[in-house]
Amino acid sequence: MRPRAAVPLERRRITTPDGDFLDLDHAPEPAPGAPLVVLLHGLEGSTRRGYMSEMLRHLFVRGLRGVGMNFRGCGGEPNRVARFYHSGETGDLAHVVAELRSRHPGRPVGAAGFSLGDGSLSV
Repeated sequence: MRPRAAVPLERRRITTPDGDFLDLDHAPEPAPGAPLVVLLHGLEGSTRRGYMSEMLRHLFVRGLRGVGMNFRGCGGEPNRVARFYHSGETGDLAHVVAELRSRHPGRPVGAAGFSLGDGSLSV
């Protein structure tokens, strides 16, 4: 029975090198220049899941700006290309990190993710 006082999210869509897209849900800035944490959901999840919402809130409270990455096909809209995410896919994450570093030069960027199977958190 955890509280569900979610932080508001701003969705931003980025284009992938193969012409597809990824939806990133940005939590508010807790402070100017706050470090960024890319948060990765579990199998068949999305940033709208309770565990993601709660983690984005916890990051905010601790002075970190969470950016929830919706894997291909998990943001509420079908992909443009016939390619989906899988547990070994790292190219999309690398693209997201490069995009965030480009938009926020000099700002620290980290990542945390939930397992694509057993529900555990990896940092």
